[in-house]
Amino acid sequence: MNQAYIRICPVCAAHNTPESSSCSCGASLASIDFTLASSPSEAPEIIAPRDIAVVIEAPPAGMAICPHADCAQPNPPGLERCLYCNRPLQEHAASQPKQTAGMRHALPEALRADYRVLEEFPATGSEADLMLVESLSGGERLVAKLYRKGIAPDSELLARLSQNPTSHVVKLYKHGQSDGYAYELMEYCAHGSLRSQLDMGALGGEPLRQLVMELAAAIGEIHAQHILHRDLKPENILLRSIVPLHLALTDFGISSLQQATQHFTTMAGTVKYAAPEALTGVIDEKSDWWSMGMILLEAATGRHPFADLSDPVISHHLATRPLDVRQIYDEQLRTLCRGLLLRDPKRRWSAGEVARWLAGDVTLQAPEDSEGPMLAVRPYHLGSTKCTTAAELATALALNWEDGSKDLRRGDIGEWLVQQLNDQNLARRLQDILDLRGVSDDYRLLRFLLAAAPGMPGVWRGKPLAPEAILAEARQAFGGDKEAQAWLDSIAAESVLEACREAGATEYQALEQLWRDAWERFSALWEIAHHAEAAWRAVPKPIDGRMSSAYVNMDDVMYSRPLRLALPSRRSLNAKLLLALHDPSYVEMMRVEVLTSLAEISEYCPWFASIGEIAQLDPVGVLAARQMLPLARNDVADEKKRLGGYHDNREQNVATIRNKIETDLRQILDAGKESLNAQSVRLELHEGLTRFQETSRWATSLAYSEESYRKLLEFIARQVDRADDLISALNQLDTVEEYNAIFFQPYRLLLGAAILMTLFFLATPWLALMAGTGFAGFAALRVKTWKQSGKAVDDAFRAFARQTRALPRDTQTADE
Repeated sequence: MNQAYIRICPVCAAHNTPESSSCSCGASLASIDFTLASSPSEAPEIIAPRDIAVVIEAPPAGMAICPHADCAQPNPPGLERCLYCNRPLQEHAASQPKQTAGMRHALPEALRADYRVLEEFPATGSEADLMLVESLSGGERLVAKLYRKGIAPDSELLARLSQNPTSHVVKLYKHGQSDGYAYELMEYCAHGSLRSQLDMGALGGEPLRQLVMELAAAIGEIHAQHILHRDLKPENILLRSIVPLHLALTDFGISSLQQATQHFTTMAGTVKYAAPEALTGVIDEKSDWWSMGMILLEAATGRHPFADLSDPVISHHLATRPLDVRQIYDEQLRTLCRGLLLRDPKRRWSAGEVARWLAGDVTLQAPEDSEGPMLAVRPYHLGSTKCTTAAELATALALNWEDGSKDLRRGDIGEWLVQQLNDQNLARRLQDILDLRGVSDDYRLLRFLLAAAPGMPGVWRGKPLAPEAILAEARQAFGGDKEAQAWLDSIAAESVLEACREAGATEYQALEQLWRDAWERFSALWEIAHHAEAAWRAVPKPIDGRMSSAYVNMDDVMYSRPLRLALPSRRSLNAKLLLALHDPSYVEMMRVEVLTSLAEISEYCPWFASIGEIAQLDPVGVLAARQMLPLARNDVADEKKRLGGYHDNREQNVATIRNKIETDLRQILDAGKESLNAQSVRLELHEGLTRFQETSRWATSLAYSEESYRKLLEFIARQVDRADDLISALNQLDTVEEYNAIFFQPYRLLLGAAILMTLFFLATPWLALMAGTGFAGFAALRVKTWKQSGKAVDDAFRAFARQTRALPRDTQTADE
């Protein structure tokens, strides 16, 4: 190495030889680029650091160890920042700026006159400090990047970035040197960096595809300007917006202008995202595409493959073996990452292949990274996938479900586990699964997937088992999709979610518990309604309102459960149960439908109220009420027909009653044309009035609402009063005649006359005269009473006859 180059320590500003990996003060020089010495005298010897203590081999008690792996130096107690690398002694999780009581750094003179510091970002490295600043004259907030002493970015690179702005690079408003420090003034992205999104968990589907599009566009833009970023990582990718996703690259501190096809560099940047060729110091634009592949791998799996590994271990891994991307479930994305993470930069994918991948080119296939120990295993071929581990086999089986089920049943998979993987434990577990009785091949395959790859997302019959995916299938099944309905039914019938939960997949526990409890709750409500309906059917019911004609249907009593409220199959309810649990709008739609029909149903079917108040029912209760609604409507129709509820039957019943009343009244009037003193006439009147009263009671029991029926009831009510008066008068006349018959019998009259004659001739004549006068007076009184009773009968009959003439016109027959 030419001694004209040096490395300047970012902490103590000491000059070091190019070969030095750390300064004598303890600060790491791994990420520090070479700087041309200002004079030849600086190059040959190392300038000793100023005011820096000697590094202690073993830290004494109470010393704080720097948590950053590239430093790890002991610090005296009480310090907030590392004495050697100037970074916080405690990690900061947030990437957003944090307000501090006092600012650690002042703006250089070039910025101080126009801007003021609002907040400082937590320091994330030893290269520079970041501050949120605001123009003194107002305006948008910006980020000021102040490089530490001795560190300066490539001015030509910054000039190109500021003169040729792109849509995927953070805007650079100003840069330069002031007070001995390099600085940059750039755009502020309030949404933070991509790191904040990746820390929330794995991405998938459309969000991941948008990430591919944005990263490819960003890398393509800087490469078009012949710029290599060299330090692409989630922390250096800022979010202008999240929905839709819009990224902006930042931190071009170690970037370089690509003056030739390949570029000579040191092992700068973050090792976790650096390409393998960076170990050799010769890189080109393919190194940025490798970094993109590492970011996508972390985004798809939710964890970086080198998490918790030290830099030397990572470097050794990159130098000796291919990167394992088999933990990516999506086959297309796995293909993309395999192409981007080829260790040979000449074969590695870049802009062209990524564009074809985004366009859905089915002919695009990633070449295998053939170096490494994994070829010691003969791959298991399943579809287009070559499986060399149990986890990769599980993923391939999930994607090729039918073929996998066949291979499992035939024993091909068990043979490969023993002969190639030498995994007797998994093979033994597979045999236990194959020995299960009363289960389907699909269930056996599921149990094997759970055993072979416990961390893999659940899959059933080739479809993901994520709760949101199950709900999507429920909506499809509710809309009439037979395939979705069969898929849901198989999950419930074979306790698929329960098997996943027992295997440790806790994300299915809540949905499985809710689904099972909902079915049990539905069954219990249905049982309550069934017993209530059966009891209601066992109660005798009148025909056309007459209890004298009441009957009990023996089929209803003996066979009500299978014929009426038999519990629906769970197959027909799986989708509805899931929607009731997770879709409030669906529940309210059913509730409104039930409430709309409730008034009529409650009038005829009291059993329907046994499940509870509809307005207060939980979602499963509302679903149960909605499923009972057609059965209740059938019962309402039967009851209406039985009680004369239909309009035609009502009119027919009213006409029948009207004709019967007319007949009864005519017979009464005809009988009254004869002398009412005759006993036979009065007997005929009694019989006619009794028939009229029975007809009246039948008529009043129907409770119809038609106008003709209402008028008829008004007439009947008045005529019944006249009939009661006539009956009372007839009864009174009959009583008088009975008494008169007792006293006016012939033998009684002859006996009285004999007594009077005896008194007259044998006793005192005046006594006989008095007795005769009393007897004549009693006889006259009885005759008078009889005549009055007869007159009362005549008056009552005439009143009854006059009332009969008031019969409504629409109730009179044509011949009248």
